[in-house]
Amino acid sequence: MKTPLGWKREIVNNVSVIQTGLAKGKAVSTSSVRLPYLRVANVQDGFLDLTEIKEIEVEQSQIERYRLFPGDILLTEGGDRDKLGRGTLWEGQIPLCLHQNHIFVVRANENIIFNKFLAYLFSSPLGKKYFLSCAKQSTNLASINSTQLRNFPVVFPAIQEQKAIAAILSTWDEAIEKTERLIACKERHFGWLVNELIGKRKAEVSLAELCPPEEGNKLVKDEEKSLGYLEIGDIDVKTKDYQIDNKDKRPASGAVKVPANTLLISTVRPTRGAITRTKSELYVSSAFCKLRLLNDFYFYCLYQKKFLNFLKYRQSGATYPTVKDKDILTFKIPVLSEAEQKKIIRILNSAKHEIDSLEKLSDVYRMQKQGLMQKLLIGKWRVNFKEEK
Repeated sequence: MKTPLGWKREIVNNVSVIQTGLAKGKAVSTSSVRLPYLRVANVQDGFLDLTEIKEIEVEQSQIERYRLFPGDILLTEGGDRDKLGRGTLWEGQIPLCLHQNHIFVVRANENIIFNKFLAYLFSSPLGKKYFLSCAKQSTNLASINSTQLRNFPVVFPAIQEQKAIAAILSTWDEAIEKTERLIACKERHFGWLVNELIGKRKAEVSLAELCPPEEGNKLVKDEEKSLGYLEIGDIDVKTKDYQIDNKDKRPASGAVKVPANTLLISTVRPTRGAITRTKSELYVSSAFCKLRLLNDFYFYCLYQKKFLNFLKYRQSGATYPTVKDKDILTFKIPVLSEAEQKKIIRILNSAKHEIDSLEKLSDVYRMQKQGLMQKLLIGKWRVNFKEEK
């Protein structure tokens, strides 16, 4: 890529300091102290999850070596391929906090490069491409080391233009953050509605009685690629919807064809909540409990937390816990009149539609941000920093 006029080209090591983290399990003396530290679970893609902060033993002489300072860029060493090099800025949310060895800290030289500009470079399509090109990869997992991070290529303009670019992208971050907060609020309200409208009612009849098992039809070779094949991993556990990316995917052994409006409940790692309903006739994995869905009321009955708790105490196995179809079918739900069911369906459908609309809006903002990154961070579009606002 040609360097834009007035821009410079460097590697990260020449414009910042890379700090590796503290390894767990190190021997410590009696003079050590316990301090909060960040784990990989705390560092998400573009934000921090500080709901659970753990502590670690560290020698007092090592505190400065591993501590975080406001303005530090946090990057994870590895994980799922699509989250490789994920990270965000540390703003001093915890006064004295350390970081684990699976998290890198990039401390930008503020005279050369603006930390927010550099953070956007890491998370941009260009950054993701670099990390994937040099990462050590296995099935669905990838990791980078400090040497690869130090050699990350950086192309950047003058500080003022960096700040102007970062300010533009921050506007989209703020819109995404506000939308995500609103989604979280709407989801909590949706959960409250489910509990009020369904959860507080007396559960009287089992799923087996109201939603009889759907056996499905065995594979027909001429049709096996035409309908699409649904696996557990295709389901968004949050929205309970699914997306089949490749209709040419060949169904696995044991797959069966089911009609539209079939209720599917994952029997593998069931407490993740991989539950959905088919929108059309298609092939589905044998790892689903398949039920005939009479209407949406019965689908919403499975949104209750007590259904996941019900599965939790009936699953077996440690690494890949499973639950049997016959156990799922014993879950009891309320018996309501058709009029009551329709009223609940209308209320919950309306609430879910609001969430779905906000999810789509958030996706639009993210796509727009990615598009801006591809133009602004390589100098294809230039910013007049004198008119930053």
